[in-house]
Amino acid sequence: MQLTELTLERYGAFSERILPIPTNAGLTIIYGPNEAGKSTCLAAISDILFGIPERTPHASLFGYDGMRVSAELVDADGTALTLRRRRGRVRTLSDAAGTPLDDSILNAMLGATTRERFATLFGLNHETLRSGGSSLLAAEGDIGRLIVEAGGGLRSLMARLDSIDEEADKLFAPRKSSERAYYKALEAFDTAEREVKLHMVTRDAYEKSRKAADAATKKLDDTRAERQNVSTEISVLERLVRAVPHILTLDRLSTALSEYEDISALEPNFDKQINAALKLREETVSALTKGRINRDRLSLRFDALEVSEAFIGAEAAVRDITEQAIHVRKARADRPNRLKEIESDEARLTTLRRMLHLPADADLTTRLPSQEVLDEVQKMATQAIERGTALVAARERKADITDRLEVSKHRLDVAIAAGYQTPVEFSPVQFANLSAQVGTIETTRGQAVEAMTKVKDTITSLGFQTSEELASFDCPSSEAIRTEQVACSELEKSLADQLEQRIGAEKRAKTATNAIAQAEATGPVASDSALADARNTRSDAWSPLRSAYLDDDIPADTVVRRTGIEVYERQIRDTDDLADRRAAEAKHAANLAVARQQLEISNIEIEGCTALIEDIGQRLNNRTSAFASAFPSATEQYPQLSGLLEFAERRELALAALAAARALQVDVDRQEADLEPVCALFETAQGVMKVTPTEGQTFSSQVHALCAALSKHESGNADYRRNLHDYEELEPKANRAEQDLSDMLAAEKIWDQQWSAALVKLGLDSSLAPQNAGTLVSEWSGARATLGTIAQSQTRLTRMDEDEAALQAAVDALGESLQLALPTDLLAATDQIAARWQEHDAIRVQRVALAPDVEEIKADCALLETADRSSQKALEALAERAGVPAEDAPLRDIERRCAARSQLMEEKVQAERSIADVSDGLSVTALRDQWAERDLDALRGALSAAQEQSKQFEAELEATILEQKTAQDALDQFAAESGVNHAIAERESAAAAMQIAIERYVELTVARALITKAIEKVRNEQQDPLVSRAGELFAFTTRGEFAGIDTDIDDKGQPVVVGRRKTGSAVSVANMSDGTRDQLFLAFRLASLEHYAASTEPLPFIADDILVHFDDERSAATLDLLAEFAKTNQVLLFTHHSRVRDDANRLEAKGLAKIVEIERV
Repeated sequence: MQLTELTLERYGAFSERILPIPTNAGLTIIYGPNEAGKSTCLAAISDILFGIPERTPHASLFGYDGMRVSAELVDADGTALTLRRRRGRVRTLSDAAGTPLDDSILNAMLGATTRERFATLFGLNHETLRSGGSSLLAAEGDIGRLIVEAGGGLRSLMARLDSIDEEADKLFAPRKSSERAYYKALEAFDTAEREVKLHMVTRDAYEKSRKAADAATKKLDDTRAERQNVSTEISVLERLVRAVPHILTLDRLSTALSEYEDISALEPNFDKQINAALKLREETVSALTKGRINRDRLSLRFDALEVSEAFIGAEAAVRDITEQAIHVRKARADRPNRLKEIESDEARLTTLRRMLHLPADADLTTRLPSQEVLDEVQKMATQAIERGTALVAARERKADITDRLEVSKHRLDVAIAAGYQTPVEFSPVQFANLSAQVGTIETTRGQAVEAMTKVKDTITSLGFQTSEELASFDCPSSEAIRTEQVACSELEKSLADQLEQRIGAEKRAKTATNAIAQAEATGPVASDSALADARNTRSDAWSPLRSAYLDDDIPADTVVRRTGIEVYERQIRDTDDLADRRAAEAKHAANLAVARQQLEISNIEIEGCTALIEDIGQRLNNRTSAFASAFPSATEQYPQLSGLLEFAERRELALAALAAARALQVDVDRQEADLEPVCALFETAQGVMKVTPTEGQTFSSQVHALCAALSKHESGNADYRRNLHDYEELEPKANRAEQDLSDMLAAEKIWDQQWSAALVKLGLDSSLAPQNAGTLVSEWSGARATLGTIAQSQTRLTRMDEDEAALQAAVDALGESLQLALPTDLLAATDQIAARWQEHDAIRVQRVALAPDVEEIKADCALLETADRSSQKALEALAERAGVPAEDAPLRDIERRCAARSQLMEEKVQAERSIADVSDGLSVTALRDQWAERDLDALRGALSAAQEQSKQFEAELEATILEQKTAQDALDQFAAESGVNHAIAERESAAAAMQIAIERYVELTVARALITKAIEKVRNEQQDPLVSRAGELFAFTTRGEFAGIDTDIDDKGQPVVVGRRKTGSAVSVANMSDGTRDQLFLAFRLASLEHYAASTEPLPFIADDILVHFDDERSAATLDLLAEFAKTNQVLLFTHHSRVRDDANRLEAKGLAKIVEIERV
């Protein structure tokens, strides 16, 4: 995609700015001073492609209305497209005709490029060059990811390093943490050790624990039973406390209802019927009384209204004179204003009469010229004024062009005399770095010879004659030897630890054996198994005696009975004796059990250590044999790993130095071959430019002299072409200026003749100057309207007089017909007639309005009388049903008693419902039985006492449960015979877990060291093509000061780049100068753009003053690089530095660039 024109409308500081961009050159240098709009154009290009932001600083001057950015684009297929962009949220893109377009039309050109990516890669200023470059090289940036991925596998290796660190941290670290496997196992080991010690106590308290457990269980059962009894009593008392108040209320209501037995036959709502009938009777009587009063009052008002028929019949005449009076009154008020207007208009015509030399009362209507004449005079006067200014400007322009033409001609003559009219085919850029390159080759050649000599001495000291013998010698790498050393050391350490552990186990086994012998020397021990056997024998002796007694089958033989009893008694004595001995020998038995347990554990430990010792020894022998068989020559010459490691390290260093020396010599040969054509071209250029070297002159001075001559010739040729271009442009301009001046003078003569004729039409002579003609035309134009206004005012005064005479005749006629005595003033008489008519009309309106009301109120009174009779009959019927007179007082008493009875019945039903809600399903009779007529306060007191007792039982129950559980746990502890074995197993398992964690931690540590070494090796051998290309561009822009770019991974595992000087030394980005850092960032940008253009349509590269920190040589090299890059991508370089513009002249002369200059606003 290419830009061919950019237009800004009400954007930034520009009301309008059009920037044409040449299409026949890839590199365009746009030169302009500060505030010429270079940065604004860069922002506008981003806005036309991606949309104007909702809040933009470029609207601070003109606002958002009318802000537009237009651009003419040409895609890779040559299709031209004109786009306009306005600020908005939707459909902001349109074509040249204003037709809205969708933003998807740009997707084919932009691809996946966003505004942020465009600002980072394609649209740069000095600030974004720095910040964006740092972002690109960061670990998560585009270039940073390539650095990590150099060689195609380092990212996975880095991920593996992270996983190794994460796994190792979970296993072990010097700082203790409960989350690490080793410390988890250590904590389990300590816990198991404490448990083993706990199970080794004596069992002499077993019997005491059993009795305490039985007592605690019985106490718990008794407490639970007592708590249940108290809970039942509380439930009964709570129910009575809730129900008794409602029962008392029910009894009270039943007693009160007995007083209303005489009206029990009446309906429950009889009181409401009486109340409604009495209320209706009162309302009917009140309404009837008010209706009769209103009827009589309204009839009197209606009869008092009298109307004059004569006045009512004259309504139309009265309305006519009233309307005429309004116009006459307004005309009388307006007459003075009309007279003043006429006087004012006559005063406006005074100036015109004076200019025409006429008296003050002269009639101007007959002298009024046509509008065409006035327009013609005005037009000719304007033409005369404009022509005078144009003549002055034409004369000045002709003189200016003539002077500039002479200056250009003089400069061309000087350039031709110096021979600058013909360009040369050489450029100083081609030879600027030649002397440095020759010096570099000589230095590198000396370094190669010195390095090769040192390598040969090293090989000889190692006992080899040639480097081939050293390289073919079968020897492991130093890293492999170190790994073997670490592995063997770990196995030897593990072997020593197992030997030490086995010795300790053997000592513990011997101690346990001695303890068992001492315990068994005193005789058999009353163990639990012996006691159990004795109890079984006692049960066997008791079983036949019990069966004979229960089955009533007692033997008749006394001897048999006595023998059975004696056997049973003997078994009882033996069992009791054994139980007593066991209690007394409990400590002795416990010690014996512990000794046996310790012996068993020690034997297991001895067996495990012996197996591990054999396994480790076998692994160590196998490893040593395998290593010796893999490298027989090396291990035979160096049987110790330490000596072999020293030899391997020296051998690796010697081979690396040999490879470096050979690479240095190859590089020297390549550089000489590359430089040979340049040297031949250098000699040809010396001959063309006639620069002959002097005797003793250094090669560097010769290069400098040739470059100076070429630069001087390039500058002179650029000046010549610029002056020639100016001369060719000025020559036709001078001819055109001469012709324009002649045409203006001829037109001036024709105008003079036409002006005299136009003044005659106005009644003037030709002495009137064009500057004064405008005043006369303006006066005549105003006079036309003023004369019309005067005529209109005089017509209105005549009509006023006619309207007043007509009104006088109508008033006189109407006053005579109505027999009225009227005032002399016409308007006062009219007002009197209108007032009298309004009085009579108001009376008529009132009478018409009252007539329907009178009829309506009479009908209402008749209806109210009927309703009065009906209400009286209803009261009589209710009184008859109640057995009382149809009077107010007896009926009110019956109403009150019926209402009271209904209220009592409702309360009784509510009391019965409340009892049912709180009685838990018991009947009232059952509740009365439980109540037994006890006082309610006594019930509440009994409930409080029961609740307090329940709380005490709850506290006792909790304490009893805790005591029972504690006693049972203590008893169960004695019965857990396998507890110590489990604890020992847990302890050994924890020890094994610690061993596994430490072994895995060692393996991970060794693996991390190996992977780190592999990363360094891969990074040195491979590099991403984009990074390599950036290194080539960086070397070009720095004129060979830097040979390229190397990638690295810092100590935190983050990707970094360093610059590599031609001497081989590395320089980090932080230690580079500002200009060198900018050149590094630019090299990465251009390499990325080349990679981007290889897969999609290239976008323009726009740069705003990015060469601000570049010196002259590197600026020239960068311009050459941009010109080469512009062959595939359009490049727009904005600058305010004249040195950049001047240096670009040589590229423009070769057709590689165009220079566009813009001016400050």
